[in-house]
Amino acid sequence: MLRGHRAAAAIINLRINSNNTMKNVIKFYHWLGLLLCFMIVGTSSALADTVKGTVADDTGEPLIGATVALKGNSKAVTVTDIDGNYSLVVPSLKDAILEVSYVGMESKEVKVAGRATVNVTLTTSSEQLDEVIVVGYGQQKKASIVGAITQTSGEVLEKAGGVSSLGAALTGNLPGVITSASSGMPGDEDPRL
Repeated sequence: MLRGHRAAAAIINLRINSNNTMKNVIKFYHWLGLLLCFMIVGTSSALADTVKGTVADDTGEPLIGATVALKGNSKAVTVTDIDGNYSLVVPSLKDAILEVSYVGMESKEVKVAGRATVNVTLTTSSEQLDEVIVVGYGQQKKASIVGAITQTSGEVLEKAGGVSSLGAALTGNLPGVITSASSGMPGDEDPRL
């Protein structure tokens, strides 16, 4: 009978130890999971930094739609908002170089050098504006235009006095431009180009 009590005590002791062991295993995995979460959050925030700022012209006016890109990375690109502000995620603030460009402005490369805020001022480029021609379906270089180009000035249009619309002022003043009035109704004489 004594042996039976010892065996029962040994079984009870084993169950108590296995319950404590199970609790210890659960605690271990709990702490391990917490540690892994902290490591993931810590490494993901260490992998990327954000650089912010504004892009303006040489008079201080914000440039809407200026392109800000990380040099050497075609996926890290953003465009400025209505106030000229941008925000771009970069791998490192120390080594990042931003390429800033805008139509009619000189492109600029700016070293971030550890700064979280980088404001950029672009200067006007008169050379680029002279070589771009705006056409009805986009813009093209002057050298690639095939066909006739004509131009007029405000003085020529003012000489057409007594007209109520731009279409009427252009009628007969530009060679190669054809205007037509679709209606003979009084007050509806606005010709179409």
